[in-house]
Amino acid sequence: MNADYKTAALEIRKGGYATDPNYTQLLINIIEQYKLYQYDTKEGEQSMTAAEQREFEELKSTIKQQAEWIKSQKELTEMPCPSWVKDASKYYKPY
Repeated sequence: MNADYKTAALEIRKGGYATDPNYTQLLINIIEQYKLYQYDTKEGEQSMTAAEQREFEELKSTIKQQAEWIKSQKELTEMPCPSWVKDASKYYKPY
């Protein structure tokens, strides 16, 4: 959208996403009350330094690897259990 927060709030209402007729003003009030506009970036500005961007990319890569590992572990839990294991489990007694 590349718009200031007031324009963005108005567009949200115009798009039909706000059910409260006062939504636009309520949203603007919250943004101004907490000075959230300070986090807006101007055109051409970078929201992160180069070092922060590298760290962010490394973090995304780590998260992707973890998600793949979790998926592989879930697949292991869905493996069918051989019948001999079911029979042997009758005799297993934890100590």
